[in-house]
Amino acid sequence: KGGSIMIRVLHVVSIMHRGGIETMLMNYYRRIDRNQVQFDFIEHGFEENDYDAEIRRLGGKIYNIPPKYEGVKKSLNAISEIVSKNKYQIVHVHMDAMNSFALYAAKKGGASIRISHAHSTSMPPSRVKGLIYWLSIKALPRYANQYFTCSQVSADYLYRNIDKSKIQYIHNAIDTEKFNYQEDIRNQIREKHDLKDNLVLGHVGNFQYPKNHMFLLEIMKEYHQINPNAKLLLCGDGELRESIEKRIKEYHLEENVILLGVCDNVSEYMQAFDILLHPSFYEGFPVVTVEAQCSGLPLLLSDTLTKEVALTDHVEFLAIDGDQAVKQWTDAIERIRCHAFERKNQSEIIAKKGYDIRIEAEKLQHLYEQLAKEELNE
Repeated sequence: KGGSIMIRVLHVVSIMHRGGIETMLMNYYRRIDRNQVQFDFIEHGFEENDYDAEIRRLGGKIYNIPPKYEGVKKSLNAISEIVSKNKYQIVHVHMDAMNSFALYAAKKGGASIRISHAHSTSMPPSRVKGLIYWLSIKALPRYANQYFTCSQVSADYLYRNIDKSKIQYIHNAIDTEKFNYQEDIRNQIREKHDLKDNLVLGHVGNFQYPKNHMFLLEIMKEYHQINPNAKLLLCGDGELRESIEKRIKEYHLEENVILLGVCDNVSEYMQAFDILLHPSFYEGFPVVTVEAQCSGLPLLLSDTLTKEVALTDHVEFLAIDGDQAVKQWTDAIERIRCHAFERKNQSEIIAKKGYDIRIEAEKLQHLYEQLAKEELNE
């Protein structure tokens, strides 16, 4: 028997589109030894998502369950049924403040290893939801028996009542080779979008509230007056697309803001950018900041993000509140532009700090194996 049993880990997510959590999961999934550990996914809703075809190709199963708005009870019954029917021992949940709901269903279905994973530091503002999130966080120790996090701040947010020694850090690691700075790719992408001598500001993220796109457009509106040649490239899509397009028109920035849609070649766009802007309201540990630093980009980030994301010296944290906030960002952009910034490959630094997926995937695999083995011996 020794080590030959394949472990199937059931991941509970919203949907497998190209978001930060999903990309992090896929990074691990591609690199883990799938003869030893296989990933399966529960997705809420019945649409085909960005990563679904690849998951099936890698040998994973996808279970589609009713979306939460059709009734929480329906969703939870579906989860416990899947766990029970397929005899899943390990269920790994990525729903943040709502983790305890899915973990309750996993416990009911008979899963003995129930992992809560903290990815964020807050939730969209809403009184009703706020109360539900608070109750869910409070209930976590009743249903989870393993606690993973991507950062200290995420752990502080989700695991307020948990003994710190029980919390495991799982880094939002990346394929460092893929994000190495490559001049030829930079030139290809810039040529494709006719960005000869333009200063290119970049952002990667779904068009959703936490990413703070409206503030990005404020920055662009102001900076356009300083440097009319600057372009802002947005990789992503989502529910706020219409209001973003409307604001671009209002600000007469149609020529300066390029909406790229969902990008399956983010690593190539990282080469084409000159500065990455990331003014999120809140996030646990954005994968995109690791990718950008690996490709040698200077980063301007909101000061609401954890300082843990600064893996290189090219990261600056700026306010997103107050009268002077937009000016601080435009000043910083202009300062970086005026000092000839030399792009260098930073993959070695990223790997040393613990963000190389080859090393981290091996660690996660051993962790799953260890948990399963302890379970077997009990």
